[in-house]
Amino acid sequence: MEKRCSIIAKYILLENKIEFLFILGVHFDTSSSSLVNEITTAIKVYAYGVEDFTNDPANAGRSLNTQLSCEGVGAARWNTGDRFFRVLRNVSVEGDAGKPNLEFTQDGVLRAAELKIMNLRPGVSKQLVWEEIGVWKSWQKEGLDIKDIVWPGNSHTPPQGVPEKFHLKITFLEEPPYISLAPPDPVTGKCTMERGVLCRIASDADITE
Repeated sequence: MEKRCSIIAKYILLENKIEFLFILGVHFDTSSSSLVNEITTAIKVYAYGVEDFTNDPANAGRSLNTQLSCEGVGAARWNTGDRFFRVLRNVSVEGDAGKPNLEFTQDGVLRAAELKIMNLRPGVSKQLVWEEIGVWKSWQKEGLDIKDIVWPGNSHTPPQGVPEKFHLKITFLEEPPYISLAPPDPVTGKCTMERGVLCRIASDADITE
């Protein structure tokens, strides 16, 4: 399992020593089969969007060919992009059995989300492993379905004497941003690539409607 999850850890301070009581994690399904299925979903969203766009008489004469380039030539802004984004935002794709249709908010965020609840617990070899103990479905009123949490000592009940007041620590995996803006190399005057693709930055005047 890919360990890209938000971690919620509950701990107490005992004699200047931090002891973890439990560790829970939440993450999206990032298995290979799930990611492959999302390719089909993405194609459906795009295809439905193109169909709705072309069937709208208000878009007559508008092209979905961006004519944009990272080579420093051509337009710096796709004038039809905002209009097409609004169309994609209103697309509705039929969901799998037992799930709502795939739809988006006005910000382009999925309306319905499903997260897996993970528990760090001893495995067969006594090593700590992440195990799925439940699922949270945002579209259901009682959307949280969770099994027992395994506490230290392989116990299914919290340790005795746990104080009512506790701290929650939420951590996230630190990753480089999807888009990175950096000045060019002071010697060569060129931009350097680090596992990315160079793209031209347009001036404010070029991208102003």
